[in-house]
Parts: sequence; C-alpha cells; structure tokens
Amino acid sequence: MQLYDTQTLLGMVSALDRPRRFIFDRFFSTATITFDTEEIVFDKIKASRRLAPFVSPHVPGKSRALRGAEARSFKPAYVKPKGAITPNAVIKRRPGERLLGEMSPAERFDRILMQELEDQDSEIARREEMMAIEILRTGKLIVESPEFPKMEIDFARPAGNTVALAGAARWGQAGVKPFENIKTWAGEVHKASGSHPGTVVMGPGAANKFLADETLAKALDNRRQAGNPTMDFLGAVTGAPGTEAVYLGSTGQFEFWQYQQKYQDAAGALQDMFPNEGVLLASLGVEGYACYGAIQDLESLQAEERFPKMWEEKDPSVAMAMTQSAPLPVPARIEASAFATVA
Repeated sequence: MQLYDTQTLLGMVSALDRPRRFIFDRFFSTATITFDTEEIVFDKIKASRRLAPFVSPHVPGKSRALRGAEARSFKPAYVKPKGAITPNAVIKRRPGERLLGEMSPAERFDRILMQELEDQDSEIARREEMMAIEILRTGKLIVESPEFPKMEIDFARPAGNTVALAGAARWGQAGVKPFENIKTWAGEVHKASGSHPGTVVMGPGAANKFLADETLAKALDNRRQAGNPTMDFLGAVTGAPGTEAVYLGSTGQFEFWQYQQKYQDAAGALQDMFPNEGVLLASLGVEGYACYGAIQDLESLQAEERFPKMWEEKDPSVAMAMTQSAPLPVPARIEASAFATVA
C-alpha cells in the first residue's frame, strides 16, 4: 500500500466537505489566523464613546488620553483523532461493492483512507462548532477530559449578558411575552457593545414557546429570497433533511433561527449541541476569529489549521492516519452577544 506524504494529505483534506458549522461560520469568520506558537495572543482596544468637546477656534485644542489596549493570551486545547487501517479492512469487500469485488486492495486502501480523513476532519469541525456555541453561551470556554487537565478561558463577557429565567418569568408561563424579553436583552447588548444583535438562535423547546404566540407568528416574515423572481418559503419548524439550523422568520429588527444539530457522546448516545431551552442573541459585532495554535509535531514546519499525517507500523502491520489541530474561536467583542435560558 502507498503511504502519502503530508502535502498530499493536506490536498485530500481540503477537498472534503465538512459538516456545516452554523454558529462557528456565522460569528467566527472575520479571519482565520494560524500561530506558530503554542499560545494565541490578541490585543483588545478599550471601547470609547467620548464626544469631541466644544472649544473656541482661538484657543488650543484640549488634550485627552489615548485609548488603551489589553493584550490577552490563550493556550488552545489540542485535538488529534487517529485511526488504523488494517490489512483485513483492505482485503474485505467495501460497502456498495459487488459481492465478488470490483476494487483492488490498493483502491480499497485509498477509499478507506479518504473516509478516515473525512471522519477526522468532521470530528474536528464539530468540536470547533461546539466550542463556538459554549463561548457564546457562557462567555467562556472550559476544556477538560481524562487526558487533559481542566482549563478555563474567560473572555470577560458582562454578567448581565447571561440570563436564566425562573418561576413565573419563564417562557410558556401566563402573561410572559418572549418577544419583549428579546427586545430587552438586545437593548442590554447594544448598551454594552454598541452593536445590535440582529440574529436570534433558539433551541427547539425555546422556539416552540416563542412561536406559540399566534400574533407574533403571523407577524413573522418567513420568506427567504432564493433569487429573482422566486421566493423560498420555509415553514416555521421544518427544513431540508440534515439541516442543523432552520430559518423561522424575521421582524425587520431580528432574524430568527432554530438550531437542532446533535452529536454523539462517548457512549454513542445523541446529545443536543445547543441547549433545548436556550436563546442566543448575537451580531457580527462579535468579530470572532478562527485561531489555531502551533502544531506540536516535528514534521510540521509551519502553522496549520489542520495537519494530517500517515505512518506505518510493522508488527502488527497497520497504516496509521491522524489529523492534528489546535483550534480556538476568539471573540474580539464578546459583549456583542447574550444568552438566555428561558425554561
């Protein structure tokens, strides 16, 4: 079997279609930045909303202090899914292949390798999406596993931007108006960041309670322009098979989405990636960056978003394929987001 070098594997990975990362791609797409250091560093300029003072044209201008900046350093977690391609897998008929076989062992090896690289890339992409959701949900990121000591990265979002409704204030209770809540929370985000959080993403439970208000449901414009002169009409809670984010409608001031993507936990059970009763308000003012720390591999000579590699083990004979990455979504202005648990 032929073992491919890293440059060839990078070409294979770039050609694969990743799972859609709705939150990650929407709010952390300002730029992709790779670092050749273990730590990721960025500078945050302090906000200023000062007015220029009135002065006479005949007197000197009034000096004021320059805006300060704060340097923040984060050490991203490391991921490296790995798989083994065994001789037994190469000899056996592949799914969909004729019973007598129509591929050579070398062709099966390439098919298995492509599938393994695709699976590894998909796992990393889902992890990136999960990290983005946690950051916008809590304002921080906690990384912990049996192989990794607990690490917390706090992006210092204002405490008022994280809300948990309780008792009679919860959505679905008598007299509670979800849309009024959303407008209030949006006002707090605008006050903290100067940015209007026009995108509202809800879990299925929260979306159902939101749409239970018939007056609001009728007011929602749920037509998405699909190209002149047609319009694409989307149902309130339906979408194309496999769609992880479904458009619910807009009011001109807000655009509403229902997020319903799942992932498999270590036991193989399906879990929600986004809280069922959660509501996220955010704008592109979050200015999120897709950052990647250094690949800690002697064969890596440059910073990479992904670093796939292959090697052979002689006894027992297997070909190993592994993809390494050190991802960290970084919000430049986390205060341009808010998250509420509504039930």
